[in-house]
Amino acid sequence: MKNLMLLALIVGGGLAQASHVVCSSPNLYYSSVHGDFGTMPPHGMKTGSLTIVHQGKVLVKEDKFAGLGGLPVTKYTVDFIGPRKVLASTGSMVSGAQVYTETAVLRTLPPFAEEEVARGQVVCERTWAMVP
Repeated sequence: MKNLMLLALIVGGGLAQASHVVCSSPNLYYSSVHGDFGTMPPHGMKTGSLTIVHQGKVLVKEDKFAGLGGLPVTKYTVDFIGPRKVLASTGSMVSGAQVYTETAVLRTLPPFAEEEVARGQVVCERTWAMVP
């Protein structure tokens, strides 16, 4: 029993969840990549990225790293306010993909003047995979 628990801890501790969301329309592109690690990733390891492009202009292009402290101050964010209409879905809870449409709102964030920059329908793809 003790050996079985130790094996489960070793296998479970090494599992990670990787996911990405990419949404686009003629005027907006949004990409978010994120890795959720079963254990603390090493200091300086890349854990994700965020890209926001509006009307061909790159507004946000940042990489996220483990253990570097603080969050980068971005001027823009994208909120997805629904309703979500699923066009296709494959896979399971362990790994899969989903294609859907949703309303996206591009806005500026404090400490900058908070305002809505654009709003519109986007087509998105979300993928996820539990990896050992």
